[in-house]
Amino acid sequence: MAKVKTQAELAAAVGKSQQAIGKWIHDDRWPFARTGPWDVAKVKAWAARTLSPNPAAPAVEAIAGVEQPPQPPGAPGLSVERQVKVKIGLERGKLLELQRQILNGEYLLRDEVERVEMAWMTAIRTRFIEMPDCLAGLSTEQRETVRQAVVAICRDFEAGVGVP
Repeated sequence: MAKVKTQAELAAAVGKSQQAIGKWIHDDRWPFARTGPWDVAKVKAWAARTLSPNPAAPAVEAIAGVEQPPQPPGAPGLSVERQVKVKIGLERGKLLELQRQILNGEYLLRDEVERVEMAWMTAIRTRFIEMPDCLAGLSTEQRETVRQAVVAICRDFEAGVGVP
């Protein structure tokens, strides 16, 4: 029959926080003395009989089954609830980092990137199509033949032909 003298010892013995033990002791249903020593087995039996189960426990266990957060060194055996809190904290950290990167201009909007790419491709296409006019020594017929070949190549690229 294990007995403990302090709230901290009782909390450790029954697997609850000191704050929870303080609430128990001040609960009108608490049948024991307000100060130790307390019989751990009797306190556990009273808690099981009298106190409601944690309504969040099934939801927390379901969430925890998806992916367990890494356990910090020196804190093995975290409760499922604490593991979920750690996981939420880690995810919030990732979100804050992403928001910081966005604010610093490290990420661009896809539509803006596509608009700029299209403007560049249009400019390059126009310059290639105009290129035969800059070639000295070609007849009009030869320039038109080169221009048609350039246009065919541009159309292939627009259609995705030969593009990885």
